[in-house]
Amino acid sequence: MSNSATVSSMQSMSAMGGKAEGDISTIFTSLSGAEHDALPPRFADLKKEIVGTSHEAHRKLTESWVDLLAELQVGLQEIQRKGSTIVPEVSFKELTESGDKAAWTKEVAKRGVVIVRDVVPDEEALAWKQQVLDYIKANPQVKGFPVEDKQAYEIYWSKSQVQARSHPNVLGAQKALMSRLFHADPNAPLSLNYPVSYADRLRVRKPGDAKFALGPHIE
Repeated sequence: MSNSATVSSMQSMSAMGGKAEGDISTIFTSLSGAEHDALPPRFADLKKEIVGTSHEAHRKLTESWVDLLAELQVGLQEIQRKGSTIVPEVSFKELTESGDKAAWTKEVAKRGVVIVRDVVPDEEALAWKQQVLDYIKANPQVKGFPVEDKQAYEIYWSKSQVQARSHPNVLGAQKALMSRLFHADPNAPLSLNYPVSYADRLRVRKPGDAKFALGPHIE
């Protein structure tokens, strides 16, 4: 199937689903400038069920919030002091060869994020990028944001993306992180040995770009 046929097929599937096509700004109002829609009243009811409506429940919730704000202030000061170095880094070799008591595991567990270096050879990663650029050039109708200078494309299953997600080292890094940082009961209905791929859209970041940034969010 040609690239154009693939895109047309995906667009048809989207239309069949009854959901309007969009781009990343459709989800992040920090990019579109749109107003936040208020959540339906049922969310307030759920919160009341969880927290309670008594004076004691209100007091505990308020105290917890004040404590959280104080901790966030401490964390913010540390971020300002350390800058980008606050994000821990580990090489693929160290990640896969070290045990779950390695020094880096404690820092990663605390930060909730880690940069893994040297997972894929540079030439292979650059070949994936070029393959993507060729795909975009052959399919200029692909949606992206910002419209005048596309960087985040509504592409989810290109050949490069599939190759990257299924690369043995990428899967190996994910498996190593799961096994080093988490431990599950042998009888628990989950597995830490089989990574689940997150089919996200594709972004080709422009060198030095500081404008296109997402607002705070949870994935």
